[in-house]
This record gives sequence, C-alpha cells and structure tokens, in this order.
Amino acid sequence: MTNCEEELRLAKERIKMLEENEIDFSLRLWLALEDILEKDKGFYHPDNLELSVFDNDFEVNRTIAISPKDLICVITDKNQDVKGNNRRKKQLFVKDVSVGSDNKVRTYTLNNNALNFKKLCNQLDPLSHFLIVVSKNSIVNVKFYDQIQNYELKVNLTDELPEAVKTIAVSDSKIHRENFTKIKEAYNYRVLLQKKVIGYKYSIGIDG
Repeated sequence: MTNCEEELRLAKERIKMLEENEIDFSLRLWLALEDILEKDKGFYHPDNLELSVFDNDFEVNRTIAISPKDLICVITDKNQDVKGNNRRKKQLFVKDVSVGSDNKVRTYTLNNNALNFKKLCNQLDPLSHFLIVVSKNSIVNVKFYDQIQNYELKVNLTDELPEAVKTIAVSDSKIHRENFTKIKEAYNYRVLLQKKVIGYKYSIGIDG
C-alpha cells in the first residue's frame, strides 16, 4: 500500500469516526434537552382535576376535568352569595382549547361547601405553577393576568369576559402581592425555557 493510499484510508476512518461521534453527540444533546423539560413535566403537562359542576352555557350538571393551565380564574358567584353565609358558590372561568370551539371561555358553577378558595386552589394546582389565591374570594391564573397596580390585576385575554373577571382586586395582604409576583416570574421563566429548548432542538435538526 502506498503512502497515498494509507493516508486516504486513515482519512476515511477519521471521517467515519467524526460522523459517528456527531451522531452520538446529537443523541446525547437530545436526551439532555428532554431531561430539562422532563424535570418540569408538572408545568408543561399538568394533571387534570375532576369536579362536579353546573355548566352555565348548557344549563346542565356535569363532571368536568380541568387543567390548571386552562383555568382563567375563580370568583364568588355574586348572584348566589348571601351575607353571613359561608356556603358560597364559586364561578369558574375556563379557557376552551378544543378545536373548532365557538365559545372560547366556558363558565361553570361549583357548589361544594367543603372546598374553600385555598383548598380548591391547592387541589387544582398543587405545585403552584399557575394558580394563586389573591383574596378571600378570588383565584387567578398568572398566565392570564398582569399586575397593573399594587392592588389590581388585569386580564390579558381578548376573549369576551364578564366585567367581574376583567379586573380583579388583590388583597391588601403583602403576601398575596409578593406571591403573585413570584409565581408570575417563575411562569415566565419556564415558558421562556421551553421556547429556548425547543428552538435549539430545531436549530440543530432534532425534531423529537
């Protein structure tokens, strides 16, 4: 074998080795990026909670499965509230993400005396990725609300909504305001992280 042939053979082996390493690197990188998202699976793919409610749109009682990421807010049903009565009904406003839906926001009434706002919030979103109690009679999703003043939150949706949920007052408790800011910042960070990871995967030709 001439020196030229030997150099060509070695060059081919080197190219093959680099190609194999490149494939291994892409696989390792894909796994690493998947692991980043997997660690926050509860945020990207939260569990649903089943609740027995009254469907205000269809005027029937039914059981629904609610994802915390789709729940816009929960407020006291002002029409049913009686002063001095702690058995208050709650209105749930849910973003309808189903394909072809003609109504982008669904309204349900929850009549469950055992679930106050704090308990309901904990059951819907035990990891506190989306929902937070901001007053004794309000739960909001930080995804759909922005703080415009120290004691006021404004919905960032363009869908038709009742006036009662377009702007929600925050309790004068400092903890409520600080918790909203903290959860909102964590939400924005996770959304940005997901976009960056997915964008990077596509930029290097990883479709998984």
